[in-house]
Amino acid sequence: MSNTIIQHPDSLRQLLMLRLSEGDLRTLCSNLGLHYDGLPVQGQASRIDELLRTVAQSDRIYELVAAGKLPHRDLGWDAAVASGDF
Repeated sequence: MSNTIIQHPDSLRQLLMLRLSEGDLRTLCSNLGLHYDGLPVQGQASRIDELLRTVAQSDRIYELVAAGKLPHRDLGWDAAVASGDF
């Protein structure tokens, strides 16, 4: 698992949970080649946790941040993953 998720689980999770709508999350997943409804859990919070696990396991945190920045530059993506341990 990526060190970023271990060191910064709350900041990135909170950003996704508090600042993105379910539609935004669907779009983010789609932009990463993932199917939001295909995440094997129910509920937005659980799907966010599964999304973070999935991208961490495949070392795609930077891709998630880049995809999230496209429609939402002002949300503090860089601060949410500022460890540099990727």
